[in-house]
Amino acid sequence: MGTLESVVVGILSSVAASVLWILMLSRLTPKLSISPVIAEDPETDPETPVFRIKVVNRSRRAAMDLRFQVDLMTFRVKGGNVNRRVPLKCGNAPLMFPRYDRSDKDHGNAYRLRINSDIRKLLREQPNASIRLQIFARHELSGMGKVFEQRYFHPNSEIVTGTFVRGQDLALIPEQP
Repeated sequence: MGTLESVVVGILSSVAASVLWILMLSRLTPKLSISPVIAEDPETDPETPVFRIKVVNRSRRAAMDLRFQVDLMTFRVKGGNVNRRVPLKCGNAPLMFPRYDRSDKDHGNAYRLRINSDIRKLLREQPNASIRLQIFARHELSGMGKVFEQRYFHPNSEIVTGTFVRGQDLALIPEQP
């Protein structure tokens, strides 16, 4: 029985070590915050408006291998539920988000994603539509990836003409009429 017990103990201890390792790595994922509103740049031409969404890296490590996807999502019911995704034009993603650092005066861990499509017009034309932002990022140390998603359904309340404040805050300064 000594050999069987040692085999069972070996298997159980390796399974427990694997579970602990996976739990530890799963805690080492990027921590990004996405603004709950979209800012319409007040200084652009009304014929070609520019919109921005602010994203902040709140992790102690850099976020790597970033990919941004902004889509117009439409939902139709015609003989069954149909979801349609239309990619929107947006600026290039940075290669990495630096880590959160209180002493960083340039706030390198904050990024304003530029969207070159007229979101307000698209949402007005299609009442059952929404804007979906998806971000994929990997943790600098562990390499564990995570997908972040934010949806915008209400153009009147979630699209504001103004600019985001500088720094870590996701607040928006609305344009004065």
